[in-house]
Amino acid sequence: SPSCPSNLRSVWAEPGGEAELGGGNEGAGRIAAQSASSTSCSNVRSVNEPPVAMVGFPSDAGYQYLAVLEDGRLLRWTRGQAPTVSPSNLDSSDEVADLHGVSPDRLFAVGSVLVGGNNRRPMSWALQADGGWTEEPLTGQGNPNGRMRGVWMLSAVEGVAVGDDGRVFRRTTSGWRALISETSSDLTSVRAFSFGRFYLTTADGEVRRRAT
Repeated sequence: SPSCPSNLRSVWAEPGGEAELGGGNEGAGRIAAQSASSTSCSNVRSVNEPPVAMVGFPSDAGYQYLAVLEDGRLLRWTRGQAPTVSPSNLDSSDEVADLHGVSPDRLFAVGSVLVGGNNRRPMSWALQADGGWTEEPLTGQGNPNGRMRGVWMLSAVEGVAVGDDGRVFRRTTSGWRALISETSSDLTSVRAFSFGRFYLTTADGEVRRRAT
């Protein structure tokens, strides 16, 4: 629909059928609302850049949404409101690709950092109480170069992250550890129901089921 963001990058759907969409172009991001019964969007709002990932949580004031930009800036808003933007403490060359968590104050992001010229290394970040990100390095799986593409948290400390060259990492109270890869394809997203059952999408267009 013309009223919906172009180049859709992120979406979060509520159980009742309402959704928030994020997209747009470089320097001209957009957020909009859409209901399951409508083919068009409403309440289109402008943001600095296209949100790359979005999560939502029920709250007393209405559904609360958080989205992240590629540079790590966080957007926060409730349904129908304009978002507020929090500054990012990430390096200008860092790139965030996905965001997830079980509460607004317990979020994790994944992406990559620039090292040694043009090489990129996988990275995870955890949101701190002051609103800044702290690095949680991802190591121990083959070629050190690449990017993380997706993350899904099962609790405040447990989750799964995926990325290039079949990378899969599991997070527990001890931090992130690499799992044995079952594919060399780039993994683009993950949806986890438990460590014993989670699903991955690949850049080849496949959906795979995994267990740790």
